Amino acid sequence: MQTSAEIPTATAADLQTRPGEDQPAAVLRVVSALGGIAQTLRPNGRPGTVMVTEPSLVRQVLVRGSMDEDLSLIRNFALRTAAPHGLISLTGPEHRKVRVAAAPCFRGAGLQPLEDALDRRLERGLDDWPTGTPATSSKLVLDLLTKVFMEWVLGPLEPTREAELCAAEQSLLEVFHQAVPDLNQLWPAADGDGPISFEEMVNRFFRLRTLISDTIEQGPRGMMAQLDQMLPPQGEGLPRSAQLTDHAIHLLLAGLDTVSQTTGLLLHHLGHEARLVDAIADEARGGAPEPEFTEACIKEILRLYAGVPVAVRVTGAPVEVRGHMIPAHRPLMAFLICMQRDARFFDRPLDFVPERWLPGTDLRMDQAAYLPFGSGPHICIGETAAKVIMRRLVPAVCSRFRISTVEPGLVPVLVRIVALPLRQPKITLVKRD
Repeated sequence: MQTSAEIPTATAADLQTRPGEDQPAAVLRVVSALGGIAQTLRPNGRPGTVMVTEPSLVRQVLVRGSMDEDLSLIRNFALRTAAPHGLISLTGPEHRKVRVAAAPCFRGAGLQPLEDALDRRLERGLDDWPTGTPATSSKLVLDLLTKVFMEWVLGPLEPTREAELCAAEQSLLEVFHQAVPDLNQLWPAADGDGPISFEEMVNRFFRLRTLISDTIEQGPRGMMAQLDQMLPPQGEGLPRSAQLTDHAIHLLLAGLDTVSQTTGLLLHHLGHEARLVDAIADEARGGAPEPEFTEACIKEILRLYAGVPVAVRVTGAPVEVRGHMIPAHRPLMAFLICMQRDARFFDRPLDFVPERWLPGTDLRMDQAAYLPFGSGPHICIGETAAKVIMRRLVPAVCSRFRISTVEPGLVPVLVRIVALPLRQPKITLVKRD
């Protein structure tokens, strides 16, 4: 049996990008050459994070926790500090208990508050999008979806309170990307200034927390009203409003950030060719019950950038992964975005080719390497909700506007909690007749 010291080592220097590469490309190049598993070194020379890119190993890491308690979700970053009772912070039986209770809010009729928020916000929000001048695609989506998420999670809000909550949410998202310390140490922030201080991150967390808590204490509404009826008690002596506040924080951060960035990137890639935008618009106007091209575009953007680009776990006990015994309390990072861009599993892996998902394609594709929302006991609970949003928003945009991309091509990204663009892509919108 090998020890963790015998896991191949990828140094920080090895993992730096070469000309023409972004961070996922560097990880894929280095870690795949080492057999799909490698460990980094901390500044003091001790072994650090274990990185995994091979699909079979990724599945072993992600699914293992459903069979025993040797793996749990990572606990050592700001979400654990600011919202310790939220779903993402919980582990083991506590996580499973809350997840089972919350699941009905994320499927079928339980998603009605989200549908209602989209009905009230979508068309009105698109009326405010600028035309004729380049605009940052993810920012357009974020501004619209922040209001949708606030209404979905907390219910309809008084305008002043909504504006305060939206401003606090976006302020936190500016720094939330830096909330995984091991990634910050390997690669600097996209703006070159390095990670935000932990103190500043926590200050922004608690600004948002205070506003959410005050809102919930006036009476749970929206999804929080659903959860109030379903969730078991958590935490000895924990007020119900505090429990719901923790869940709201997780939903607003993890859900809003991922779907906004991914949809913004999709609009960027659709803007490469008018035929792509027109095909989605035609499906929307035709009222197709199964809009397969729209669905193919959503699947392809999730392949190229991944809804959850890296799934982070920590070993709760020693765990064996392909003969390597990894000690307890060691972070593991399953790089989903890397295996979804691996040329061994996908033809033209760095191209946006939605046709690969249509019947009759001759493009090689390994479904076992496609896990945009993770897998196992911590698979993203909001997968269906994210797809509901994209299936409503993207056709609405394409039906209303013609889209052109300012700088076509693959957007280089840093892997953070989302695939964070090194340059925010811009699009130009022109209203259709």
